[in-house]
Amino acid sequence: MTRPKVLLLERTTASRDAMQTLLESENYEVVSSRTIDEGLSEIYEQQDFDVLITNLRTQRAGDHPKLIAAIRVFQPECLLVAVSDSLNVREA
Repeated sequence: MTRPKVLLLERTTASRDAMQTLLESENYEVVSSRTIDEGLSEIYEQQDFDVLITNLRTQRAGDHPKLIAAIRVFQPECLLVAVSDSLNVREA
Protein backbone atom coordinates (compact mmCIF):
# COMPACT_ATOMS: atom_id res chain seq x y z
CA MET A 1 0.00 0.00 0.00
CA THR A 2 1.27 3.46 -0.88
CA ARG A 3 1.81 5.89 1.95
CA PRO A 4 -0.34 9.04 1.73
CA LYS A 5 1.75 12.03 0.68
CA VAL A 6 1.43 15.29 2.62
CA LEU A 7 2.65 18.74 1.67
CA LEU A 8 3.25 20.54 4.97
CA LEU A 9 3.53 24.32 4.82
CA GLU A 10 4.61 25.78 8.16
CA ARG A 11 6.72 28.88 8.74
CA THR A 12 8.21 28.01 12.14
CA THR A 13 10.87 25.33 12.28
CA ALA A 14 9.78 23.86 15.63
CA SER A 15 6.14 23.47 14.56
CA ARG A 16 7.10 22.15 11.13
CA ASP A 17 9.50 19.58 12.60
CA ALA A 18 6.97 18.47 15.25
CA MET A 19 4.16 18.04 12.71
CA GLN A 20 6.46 16.24 10.29
CA THR A 21 7.65 13.83 13.00
CA LEU A 22 4.07 13.11 14.08
CA LEU A 23 2.83 12.55 10.54
CA GLU A 24 5.77 10.31 9.64
CA SER A 25 5.18 8.25 12.79
CA GLU A 26 1.66 7.66 11.43
CA ASN A 27 3.15 6.41 8.13
CA TYR A 28 2.62 9.53 6.01
CA GLU A 29 5.21 10.62 3.49
CA VAL A 30 5.85 14.30 4.27
CA VAL A 31 7.31 17.02 2.09
CA SER A 32 7.74 20.17 4.15
CA SER A 33 8.14 23.74 3.07
CA ARG A 34 8.65 26.98 4.97
CA THR A 35 7.09 29.47 2.57
CA ILE A 36 4.22 29.64 0.13
CA ASP A 37 6.73 29.99 -2.72
CA GLU A 38 8.42 26.75 -1.66
CA GLY A 39 5.03 25.08 -1.38
CA LEU A 40 4.07 26.24 -4.87
CA SER A 41 7.33 24.86 -6.24
CA GLU A 42 6.58 21.47 -4.68
CA ILE A 43 3.07 21.48 -6.17
CA TYR A 44 4.35 22.39 -9.64
CA GLU A 45 7.17 19.83 -9.52
CA GLN A 46 5.49 16.84 -7.85
CA GLN A 47 1.75 17.18 -8.40
CA ASP A 48 0.85 14.09 -6.39
CA PHE A 49 -0.10 15.17 -2.89
CA ASP A 50 -2.99 13.60 -1.00
CA VAL A 51 -3.12 16.31 1.69
CA LEU A 52 -2.01 19.93 1.96
CA ILE A 53 -1.59 21.22 5.51
CA THR A 54 -0.97 24.95 5.69
CA ASN A 55 -0.65 27.45 8.49
CA LEU A 56 -2.99 30.38 7.91
CA ARG A 57 -0.45 32.73 9.48
CA THR A 58 2.38 32.66 6.98
CA GLN A 59 4.64 35.59 6.22
CA ARG A 60 2.57 36.55 3.15
CA ALA A 61 -0.90 35.34 4.06
CA GLY A 62 -2.38 37.04 0.99
CA ASP A 63 -0.72 34.35 -1.14
CA HIS A 64 -2.93 31.56 0.22
CA PRO A 65 -5.48 31.92 -2.63
CA LYS A 66 -2.62 31.34 -5.11
CA LEU A 67 -1.53 28.23 -3.20
CA ILE A 68 -5.05 26.83 -3.02
CA ALA A 69 -5.71 27.58 -6.70
CA ALA A 70 -2.51 25.77 -7.68
CA ILE A 71 -3.32 22.64 -5.69
CA ARG A 72 -6.85 22.63 -7.09
CA VAL A 73 -5.57 22.84 -10.68
CA PHE A 74 -2.76 20.30 -10.36
CA GLN A 75 -4.26 18.00 -7.73
CA PRO A 76 -8.04 18.55 -7.46
CA GLU A 77 -8.59 15.57 -5.16
CA CYS A 78 -6.10 16.84 -2.56
CA LEU A 79 -7.54 17.38 0.91
CA LEU A 80 -6.85 20.88 2.26
CA VAL A 81 -6.23 21.35 5.99
CA ALA A 82 -5.70 24.84 7.42
CA VAL A 83 -4.19 25.29 10.87
CA SER A 84 -3.31 28.30 12.98
CA ASP A 85 -1.26 28.95 16.08
CA SER A 86 -3.63 31.76 17.09
CA LEU A 87 -6.49 31.33 19.52
CA ASN A 88 -8.09 34.47 18.13
CA VAL A 89 -10.27 33.58 15.12
CA ARG A 90 -9.88 37.04 13.60
CA GLU A 91 -6.08 36.76 13.68
CA ALA A 92 -6.05 33.27 12.17
